[in-house]
Amino acid sequence: MAISSAAAGSRIKFLNPARRPQSTDISAGVAWGVAATTTALWLIQEAISNA
Repeated sequence: MAISSAAAGSRIKFLNPARRPQSTDISAGVAWGVAATTTALWLIQEAISNA
């Protein structure tokens, strides 16, 4: 597991600084993922309760 994370980190270091993922980009991606997951679970719950 440590080998793959180290390899991923080294790939990010060689990117142009303008193309590196910023912490705000990662935070926004996580927030959108949580919102999408919550919405999907809510829709599934509503569909099951209406059936």
